[in-house]
Amino acid sequence: MNSDERKQQLREAQRRRREKLALGERSQVNIFLTQQCKELVDLWCYEYKTDRHNLINVLILAFSKDPKNIFQN
Repeated sequence: MNSDERKQQLREAQRRRREKLALGERSQVNIFLTQQCKELVDLWCYEYKTDRHNLINVLILAFSKDPKNIFQN
């Protein structure tokens, strides 16, 4: 194996390592955001005295009608 091939292999290994780290970081962010969303839904359910299923249906309906203006009212 010549030095150019070795350098190429090292670059590929570094790229794979960076991608793996980035994937892990995104996974941690997604876990955090999922937990935050659950807490927000629980808060809304408590505030509006409804259950999670009804709240999610209302949000889906609102987003399907006018997703750009859902939070303006």
